[in-house]
Amino acid sequence: MWTIEDQFKIKLGGNHYIDVPNLIVARGESLFRVKRREEDGLLAVDFDVYRADGTKVATIRSAHVVSEQHPDYDYHKERHRYYVIERSTGRIVCDVRQVTKAEGDCEIEIAVDLFTKSGLHIVASSDRTVVGRSSISGMTFACQPNGWVVE
Repeated sequence: MWTIEDQFKIKLGGNHYIDVPNLIVARGESLFRVKRREEDGLLAVDFDVYRADGTKVATIRSAHVVSEQHPDYDYHKERHRYYVIERSTGRIVCDVRQVTKAEGDCEIEIAVDLFTKSGLHIVASSDRTVVGRSSISGMTFACQPNGWVVE
């Protein structure tokens, strides 16, 4: 069984989120939902990937690509890593990596270049996060209900 987690550290787009359940809240909607599996303590994240036109590309649940929804994209699974590539450009639109304690200082690393259901563009690369025209880099959000709130 999965439960909503309140103690974790995630790296999303060059920024760290420590015990922040709503990493990015855009237009009142939490875009990434964090949870933990009770049996083994594995941390996971849920989110959806859309194109600019609002077409859903993928559904990410428990840090896995569970729904491959568009023929213009390739869906990849490796040990503890799941990612989606746009075929025409080679652009990685979603990359989720579950990290072991020996590998790094966080439990999940997320990089995305996607749109929200409402058409807001989000680019979270290894060094920064850009939402619309706003950008943050090197920030740590800790022990608060929401990380970055974008209206």
